Amino acid sequence: MRRDKPVDQPVSSLERLVFFSDAVFSIAITLLAIDIRVPNVEHDQLAAELRQLLPSIGVYALTFVVVGAYWAAHHRMYRRIVRFDYVLVWLNMLVLLCVAFLPVPNAILARYYDSPPVVLFYAASLIATSISTMLLWWYATANRRLITDDVSPQVIREVFTENLEVITLAVLAMVIGYWSTRVAFTLLVAFAGVGLVMSIVATRRESELENAPS
Repeated sequence: MRRDKPVDQPVSSLERLVFFSDAVFSIAITLLAIDIRVPNVEHDQLAAELRQLLPSIGVYALTFVVVGAYWAAHHRMYRRIVRFDYVLVWLNMLVLLCVAFLPVPNAILARYYDSPPVVLFYAASLIATSISTMLLWWYATANRRLITDDVSPQVIREVFTENLEVITLAVLAMVIGYWSTRVAFTLLVAFAGVGLVMSIVATRRESELENAPS
């Protein structure tokens, strides 16, 4: 079976892949809020109903940040990718498969946040998304197959490091979840916050490297 050779493509060719990916991320992040229902109760019962929504809102906020972090990483990767073949296209589809699925564990965790198997299911979904992201980046960067020649090894490593940290955290949440789902959820929230800050710092660092005088 003949394998397509990676070819330098016009910007518009890569844009189609990126635009499609952005659309999937946008739909996935929008669907996260679909299960948060507006209470239809009397005014004197509203406060109690809103308190019952707090876990769902908390899980929504957590997954929103998680999907946002995956989108930011995806965006940073495609700033470096200048060629593509259809292996990359299908690896990208694998990433989108995992991202588009995240509203499902989000909805289940929002409803059964005190269930250890549900925490495991949610964490496993994060692991799958991170592994697929690493596979895409590995394929693109191996022997600089699809990336620009000026990408530093540090920038290449950062994507792997960030996703390995997510996998480590998710495994830890799986273990802790059988002891305390609240502690596991708190750990996920804290790590999501740290991951958001790290993503911002990494983006700024890359911009500084790009604008540094050669």
